[in-house]
Amino acid sequence: MIPAIPYARTLLSVAMLVGILAQTPARALAWLAPAPLLMEGLSGSLWSGQAARVQWHWGNKTLLLGRLNWSVNPFSLLWLHPSGSIESVWGGQTIRADVIVSLTGRITFDSVTLRTDAALLNNVAPLFVGGRFEADLDQLVWSGQDIESMQGRLLWRQAVWQTRTGDVALGDYVAEIREHPQGSRAEVLTLSGPLQVAGQVDLQSSSYQIDLQVTGPATRNAGLRKSLDLLATPLESGYRMQWQGQF
Repeated sequence: MIPAIPYARTLLSVAMLVGILAQTPARALAWLAPAPLLMEGLSGSLWSGQAARVQWHWGNKTLLLGRLNWSVNPFSLLWLHPSGSIESVWGGQTIRADVIVSLTGRITFDSVTLRTDAALLNNVAPLFVGGRFEADLDQLVWSGQDIESMQGRLLWRQAVWQTRTGDVALGDYVAEIREHPQGSRAEVLTLSGPLQVAGQVDLQSSSYQIDLQVTGPATRNAGLRKSLDLLATPLESGYRMQWQGQF
């Protein structure tokens, strides 16, 4: 009978934690959520709840997440690493992920799925683009202040570049993201379209470095050429795009 005592105590502890989560109102997250996260219209409990409006702030930029649903795995509290799942919906934008939070504020997102308008990129880089943006990430690690690492695949479908004379169709592109000694590296390839793009993007903490070769018949478009002349270096066969900056 003695060996059963620790097991019984564990079950009792889990039951108590589940009870606390089930009874603690979700509005407590307004004080527990990390500073960059603004949550409004909270309902449900800490264990399973919903926020009517969620925004993520970093620097002078804002990411609108819309309605957010979450559920917490009560057993994860025994190891002091709360985990669960989240899903947010805002118009045509959807985000789903499994989440693990450490006591230091480090957040790991696993099995991340993102579907959104490509205009989201205009908030994080000096771009004027359209189309659809898809992300299927194996993992993304947020240190509490910036992106620590990322692995997975990004897709930009039906990409367009917005100019004063109208949108210029570019094509479909993929970026395969892998770990790099100083962060993450995305290898960019063209799937189809009149603009051929190849190169890499390095992500290091809150900064990025872009080095891309741009060629193809779309570079002869007058409106696109005006933008490329400002953003890239002309080459005999097209352009070389080299940027760096902060998120």
